[in-house]
Order: sequence, then C-alpha cells, then structure tokens
Amino acid sequence: MLLGMAVTAVIQSSGATTVMAVGFVNSGLMELHQAISVIMGANVGTTVTGWLLSLSGLEGDSFITQMMNPNAWSPILGFIGIWMYMIGKDRKRGVGKIMLGFAILMAGYEHDVPCHVPAGR
Repeated sequence: MLLGMAVTAVIQSSGATTVMAVGFVNSGLMELHQAISVIMGANVGTTVTGWLLSLSGLEGDSFITQMMNPNAWSPILGFIGIWMYMIGKDRKRGVGKIMLGFAILMAGYEHDVPCHVPAGR
C-alpha cells in the first residue's frame, strides 16, 4: 500500500499506477495480491493529495488555521528541499527533490485557483 502511495505521489496519477500494476501482473512480475495493495495505496495517495489541496480553502484568524493552509508552509518546504538537495547525499537529495516538487505543486495550485472562479464573482 505504501508503494502505491509513493508511486502515485511521484507520477501524480493513480490511473497510471493502476495500469502499471495490472501490466506487471499480466507479465508475471507481480502477483495479484501485491497489485491490489499497490492500487489501494494509489487511491489513498490520490485522496491524501486532494485533501491537502482542499486545505487551501480554510479561512480563519487563528494561527493554527492559517498554518494548515499549504500556501503558508510550502515555501518553507521548498527552501528545506533545496537545502537538502544541495548538501545531502543520495537519500537526502531524493527527499529534497520530493519536498521541492511538492512545494512547486502547491505554488502552481495557488496560482491556478483564480482561473477556475466562475464569471461574475
């Protein structure tokens, strides 16, 4: 299940993860019970990503509510990711890339949302 979540986080497509898992079962690289776990993880990963993106709609004056908004902490996550990528070895560089990628995803979402507001608002 964790593998499915990780693959979905990297390629940002649970459908592609499912297609790959089914293909691996057909070719004999995976067994059916392994593919089911990967597919379930992909679905959980997609749900978690959607849930994190929905937090950007939170409004409130409390510090906790403001810090739950991904737009508040994604720049910090990006800087930490850059730092880890620059000074780290293999594993830390990989984690730094993931953190930077997530920060870029959040920044893109922040700039994309105004494009989807209905006309007249």
